[in-house]
Amino acid sequence: MKDLYEILEVDSKASYEEIKKSYRRLAKKFHPDLNPGDKEAEAKLKEINLAYEVLSKEDKRRDYDRFGDKIFEGAASGRGEYGGFSDLFSDIFSDFFSGSYSTYSSNSRGVPGDDILKEVTIDFKDAYKGVKREIQVRRKTVCTKCHGSGAESEEDLETCPVCHGSGQETISSRTAFGLFQQVTTCHNCDGSGKIIKKKCSKCSGEGFIYKNEKISVDIPAGIDSQMAVRVSGKGHEGLKGGENGDLLVRVTVNPSQIFKREGSDLLLELPIRFTQAVLGDEIEIPTMDGIEKFTIPKGVQSGEIITLRNKGFVSLRSKKIGDLYVKLNIVTPTNINKDQEELLRELDKSFGEEVSDKKSRFFDKVKDLFE
Repeated sequence: MKDLYEILEVDSKASYEEIKKSYRRLAKKFHPDLNPGDKEAEAKLKEINLAYEVLSKEDKRRDYDRFGDKIFEGAASGRGEYGGFSDLFSDIFSDFFSGSYSTYSSNSRGVPGDDILKEVTIDFKDAYKGVKREIQVRRKTVCTKCHGSGAESEEDLETCPVCHGSGQETISSRTAFGLFQQVTTCHNCDGSGKIIKKKCSKCSGEGFIYKNEKISVDIPAGIDSQMAVRVSGKGHEGLKGGENGDLLVRVTVNPSQIFKREGSDLLLELPIRFTQAVLGDEIEIPTMDGIEKFTIPKGVQSGEIITLRNKGFVSLRSKKIGDLYVKLNIVTPTNINKDQEELLRELDKSFGEEVSDKKSRFFDKVKDLFE
């Protein structure tokens, strides 16, 4: 027999809450209403229910962890080393296969609507400030003519001859534990308890129609590419009272021409003249909120970074605002006239002693490196 933990897709050390959460997810996935006529899904649901019946009970789980599949052998034979577990698993299987237990039935539970995924592209500044967008969506909505029944009229619905309107049927199966009966969703009417004689002329018996809608979506400030905005209840409508699905809007943000984004921080490479670097100057720094003036000190070096606090994006998770990092790049002039060249040569001579001293110390370090 397959490992019960594997059936529920959990670790053997999973907590009860983790087991319950996984059980609910899998039970929904293999729900007969979502897999009409699928025998494999029906069999899978039986496995899931059995695994949960064992692992959700502390004493049964403890015995399973200790003895594994051998307790099933003992339960089947009623004797041998593990024969003492026959009563335990008799209880489990009697709960599972008795008339008091049943799988989900669409006669009592609605079918939830599916989610809708849409893609939208926004500008960098819209990601910074937030923006409202109208999204065109094609949704499944409950048919206004048949109200989801799929029949042309109420007279075109008749009681299912297999389940007699209950939406359930009893299946007998012989196992190693004896003859058991299981109540499951009726295969003939998919659990509705009704058979359609004449399909609805508006929805062709589907119970829903497609409707084009424009839905307003608030895209929050701080969003980044591949993040999604969820609009609850704006997916496909559920049938028979089931919950609506959600609208998921996945966002792509166009890159900025001057800013590079890293999380909630921004990086800007700003060119400055070499005279500004030498003498210092008041410079203008572009930010997402406009121009900021900043005074750079004398002797600033190329590659130095200025930090402007709280000039980045807001974090959707922490709500903290990032910073703007400005990397200064000194631009070397490439097109100078003769007069400028002479002035630069004179200036270079005046720096000769300072530069020569630094150059000498640099090459002394290089020499030491290779000795």
